[in-house]
Order: sequence, then structure tokens, then C-alpha cells
Amino acid sequence: MSKYKASLHIHSAEDKNESFRIKHNVFDLIDHAYKKNFNVLALTFHDLYGHRQEFVDYAKGKGITLMSGIEVSLYEDSNDKKKCHTVILNCDKEVEKIKTFIDLRKYKQEHLEIFVISAHPFFGLGVSIGEEKLKKHIDLFDAIEHSWFYNKLYNKNKKAQTIAQDFKKPFIATSDLHYLKHLDDDYIVVNATSLNAEAILNSIKNFKYKNVSKPKSLFRLIKTMFLTYF
Repeated sequence: MSKYKASLHIHSAEDKNESFRIKHNVFDLIDHAYKKNFNVLALTFHDLYGHRQEFVDYAKGKGITLMSGIEVSLYEDSNDKKKCHTVILNCDKEVEKIKTFIDLRKYKQEHLEIFVISAHPFFGLGVSIGEEKLKKHIDLFDAIEHSWFYNKLYNKNKKAQTIAQDFKKPFIATSDLHYLKHLDDDYIVVNATSLNAEAILNSIKNFKYKNVSKPKSLFRLIKTMFLTYF
């Protein structure tokens, strides 16, 4: 068993569905991750499968495993207006067709290798699943995200952690990266047999990981909200 540093929820300039402009591209990301001693990264663009062989090869040259992924906007049904951001890892391009929980269930039945994370489940603002839907569809999720967006006074992660514990789901820290300087703020260290997607995800499922995260300043939280929604 070896320890691998992993960041599994990342955006970059190639994410054309992002709500604001990101300055770093995938190659910048990989170069920076290499300097910070990361071993595993996952690109999770909004409703866009951005996994490319050129990215994989470049990462491999730096000793980094680049895992495929996406952050889909899920709805209860075609009439639902509230999206639920959900990260799907180790997937293929067909994942872009997923729009509802029914779609996700069917895709997961056909792709047993995928790993599904409920992203920032209590973040609110029309992008999070919330308690009712999370519990209703809990069997679809392999893990629940420990969001970077918290401080000592405001911490919705406590509620998410309780649900993760109740349903025996991994509760994993991610950076939900939009700025390179924050890559090293929130991540996991995984104990795995090898540096490939299957081994990494299997170790997480078996709780063989450690979260690395710390509370953020109120200024950073307010700044992020302003840049994202205004």
C-alpha cells in the first residue's frame, strides 16, 4: 500500500459551461499539481466530458494519473427546476446524456466502474441536492463531498458528515478548484495498492483515505460568492 495525494473535483479554462472565467488551463493545472506533489487529479467540467488523451499523456509524463470525470446537473424529472450538482468519476462521454436521477441510475447499472459523489450537498443557491433528495437517492452515491466552502462559524459540512456516517458513505474533501492557488487547500490522501483509477476509488470506498482541509476566512467565502453569482 502507498499513499497518494488526490484532488477529485476540478475545473479549468476548458470548462465552457462555468459561470465565470477560469484563468488556468489543464496543462497549467497539471504543472502546478506536479509542484504540489499530487498523484491523482480528476477533471470535472460542468455538464461537459473534458477528458482527452493529450491531457492524460501530459499528466502521465509528470507521474500523475488523470481520472475522467464530469459535474452533471441532475433533476428529479423533466419538470424539476432545481439542479443538483453531482460529480461522476471514471466515466465515458456518454455521461453527458445524464439529466435526471433515473438517467444516473441506468448509467450506473451499465457502468459499474463509476464513482458518484454528491457535490456540496447543502451549499444551496439552486445547485445542491439538499437533505430530502440526498436521502431519497442515497443508494446512487458512493461518497459525499466535504466542501471547501466553510469556516468556523458557517459549516454545512457538519450536516453532510452526519448523513455520510448514518449511511456509511465516504465523506471526502475536494477543492472544487477554480483558482490554482487553492489546489493544495482541500484534498485527500489515499492508501491504495496502485496508482490507477480502480485502485484509488476502491480504497476510498473502503475508507482508506484521510481528508486534508481547514476552515476558510470569511473574506474568501464572501469573495467567492460575489465572483460566482454577481
